[in-house]
Amino acid sequence: QGEIDCIIVKDLSRLGREYIETGRFIEERFPAMGIRFIAVTDDYDSNAPKQSDDILIPVKNLMNETYCRDLSNKLRRQFMVQRSNGECLAAFASYGYRKSPEDKHKLIIDEIAAEVVRGIFYSKLQGYSQQDIASMLTSQGIMCPAEYKKQNGMKYKSGFSSTETGQWSHMAVTRILKNRLYIGELIQGVRGKPNFKVKEVKKRKPEEWVVVPNNHEPIIDQKVFDIVQRMLERDTRRSPEQELVFPLSGMIFCPDCGRNIRIR
Repeated sequence: QGEIDCIIVKDLSRLGREYIETGRFIEERFPAMGIRFIAVTDDYDSNAPKQSDDILIPVKNLMNETYCRDLSNKLRRQFMVQRSNGECLAAFASYGYRKSPEDKHKLIIDEIAAEVVRGIFYSKLQGYSQQDIASMLTSQGIMCPAEYKKQNGMKYKSGFSSTETGQWSHMAVTRILKNRLYIGELIQGVRGKPNFKVKEVKKRKPEEWVVVPNNHEPIIDQKVFDIVQRMLERDTRRSPEQELVFPLSGMIFCPDCGRNIRIR
């Protein structure tokens, strides 16, 4: 908008560590916009007479990017070691757990939330759908995971969409039912950035995840968890006139097309 005519930084690395973009700003965009650029410790002033030292500017930009790449690789290796050792690197513990006061990388059970998690699993075993469970939790005045964390003083912001009132949703219940953290298994590195230049976080392949079994005290028994997973794979939508899912729902299939057999 033409409101800036001069930019002053401590050194070139403060402008940027991506040497191609940094060079484009210094050599093309700033001159085209009439902006004076000064890097104090690198003794660079775009309005000063051109000197032979200008050849060092691209080299310094390249060195700044190399430093950033090296630092990124070191951090990635360190995170991999910590994850392999079963250290939880997430900013917040999942619902049902909290971080140990003695070691912030260890998970301990939050009994209040853990009781809700147990109730969700056992309600599913009784045949209730995820939406029914969510409605029951909301009607009982139980706070959803995001609201529970905020009430406990955490500056938590979820990446999942939520309702304005903070009510339970069927997706929140489904995520809890599928979370292997509740059987003591810590899974990390599911998402990440391809490299330090790419800002978008992408989901990695399952073989790239770091999985540590028996890492912490489980909330749910392995047998209960396995039964619930088989139930989730079934088509267990109940009839509107029924309170519970039919006992054989999702268990009987057509031998020809493989589709679920339904009551008519």
